[in-house]
Formats: sequence, C-alpha cells, structure tokens
Amino acid sequence: MFHIINPLDFGAVGDGITDDTLALINAMNSIPDFGVLDLLGKKYSVYNSISGVTTGDAAPLNNILRLYNKNNITIRDGCIFSGNPTVSNNKFRYLTTLTIDGCNNIKVENVRLESKGENYGDTDASFNLDFEKRGRDINLLNPV
Repeated sequence: MFHIINPLDFGAVGDGITDDTLALINAMNSIPDFGVLDLLGKKYSVYNSISGVTTGDAAPLNNILRLYNKNNITIRDGCIFSGNPTVSNNKFRYLTTLTIDGCNNIKVENVRLESKGENYGDTDASFNLDFEKRGRDINLLNPV
C-alpha cells in the first residue's frame, strides 16, 4: 500500500507567491518509500530569498528541495518554480529547483518545474556527489 502526502500538510500555501521551500523540503523528507507527493494542482514558489552566488554553494544540501535515498516515489500534479527570477550580466550558481539523489524508480507525473532565469548556470546540486549516489530510473511522465 502506498502513502499519499501533500505539501499543505507541511504548511505550504501553493499560491505561487508565498515561499513554500521549507514545507516542500519537509514533505520530501517525510515521504516513505512507495509514497506519493501530490502537489494538488497548485503552484509552489521556492527559494524566494536566494539570489545566487558566484563561487561556492548557493545553499547547504539540507536547505534545498532534495529527494534523497528514496525508492518507488511518485511526485504528481502541480508546479514548482524558483521565485525571484532575475536577469543578470554575470553567471551565478543557483539551486536546482528539484534534486533527486540516490533514489530508484522515481516518477514525476504532470509536474511543471521552472528554473531561476536568464544567465544562471551551474545549478547541479549533485555536483559534489559521485555517480553512484545520483538517482536511477527516474521517469518524467506528461511534463507540463
């Protein structure tokens, strides 16, 4: 049997304005194997206060949307996007909107993921992880 959770249970608003980063992090950390994260067709803004850096990490791993070491998870029906979009003459490091590390059999279904904006690069939150710790068997179904 699978367990369904949603970000609203963790304090998210899903209005596309409020910064729902912490609620989504807590939801992703709480989802059990064979679970479903149902975004309920809502829009979740994340990383509203992060503007990027030119060196180092934009944030520690425990402050990012990271599905880590999970198996047989489905994320479905909604939108997650980086708040505070910016255009810059400089290239910045910024957080990946959704990071999937060390996971197996992950489905992302009917989900729209949007990134930071123009001239942002080096958004691989897994950069310092070796290949074996990265995700496997990740399926994107009906991306929106």
